[in-house]
Amino acid sequence: MNYDSAKERTCKMFSRPPEYGTYQYELAGPLTSPASVQFSAASSSAVTYLIRQLGFLEVNGHELYPLQQPQAFDNPEDEQRAAKAFPFENFPDEHAAASDLAEHHQRHLHLHGVCFGRGGFAIEDVHKAHPLALTHGRQSLRGGVHCALVPFGVANPAAHQARISDGPLTFEDGRAQVVCAALAGAALSQTPLLMDLTDGTVHHLLQLRGDELVVYQHCSPQQAYSEMARWLAQLGPWKVRRSTCAQPPKGLPELDARPLKKLRRLCCQTAD
Repeated sequence: MNYDSAKERTCKMFSRPPEYGTYQYELAGPLTSPASVQFSAASSSAVTYLIRQLGFLEVNGHELYPLQQPQAFDNPEDEQRAAKAFPFENFPDEHAAASDLAEHHQRHLHLHGVCFGRGGFAIEDVHKAHPLALTHGRQSLRGGVHCALVPFGVANPAAHQARISDGPLTFEDGRAQVVCAALAGAALSQTPLLMDLTDGTVHHLLQLRGDELVVYQHCSPQQAYSEMARWLAQLGPWKVRRSTCAQPPKGLPELDARPLKKLRRLCCQTAD
């Protein structure tokens, strides 16, 4: 996730609704113009209200849709590699780590059987771009991610082709940002999108399923990458298809297509 410093979180996203919360936002211009807010400036309570406005319910994935057991490896060395965390502490900041993080993701996904190269996928480092934007009412949100897994051969940035996106931070610190990115990414994507929020050791996965925002907090690397590989496999014929269609492809299961269609009500476009 391309986050601003926590010290720069000076505004919230929404004015206070009568029945919910006590947060407010500062307008960047007249009331008639959308207030452009970075994902990192969004408050957790404001994002909770946004989820409600869009007709989604945030649920605990571990309780409702338990993850499958992680893949077991015959080779002990592969088992050790699969459990290896990413050392963010070796880098001056998260932006400096982005390229190495992309390689780390690729190594772990390859261990779990994900194909890279022609006929498969590529991991794109997109941390210098802010490819995600959406507008809802008078609120305009902008931000990005560090890495995106896309079909091989798609040019960077390729947010609308992303199957998996990621960003570092703990869930407690990054919930608002990652939810914004998940919603904006899904509004732009032609296929379901899986978001991975990680501090290098612990992973938190988010996906839209029907009218639910399903959250899996505190996953191990083995759990997270095993689920990512399963997620890609279940996309079937759409997993590596490059498409510019504005709507989800025909034949996509209703639980996957419904949130994408719902989010078409947002004004979402590639940011400048």
